[in-house]
Amino acid sequence: MRVFLIDADARFLRHFERQLQAVAETQVVGSERDPRLALERVPALAPDVVFLDVLLPGMSGIGLANTLLEALPELQIVYVTRARQYALQAFNQQAADYLLKPVEPLRLARSIDRLRRMRAERTELRASQLERD
Repeated sequence: MRVFLIDADARFLRHFERQLQAVAETQVVGSERDPRLALERVPALAPDVVFLDVLLPGMSGIGLANTLLEALPELQIVYVTRARQYALQAFNQQAADYLLKPVEPLRLARSIDRLRRMRAERTELRASQLERD
């Protein structure tokens, strides 16, 4: 699973990348602290999943995710934040998950399992639609 990380905190990005590297079948293809630069890099790299904070400098993570989803409708979004109050808004946007910092390894592993199941279900659905057509 190809992942991209977006968070203003460079120290958190390094730590979270190490956490993800410990999870089998994940490849961090990039990270960005500046949401405007992420708008350029994410579509070019076409990751499967973007992990991002809700609170970003100059732009909300939810607004950023909406823009990214316009360019990459199959993209899965997982929020990683200290801000509990945006969870409902994130799930209304169809976020795959909402993780609270600091992210515990077991909770991250459950999130990755959820992402895998969602991807498998999506692939299965597309295959069944192709068979019907």
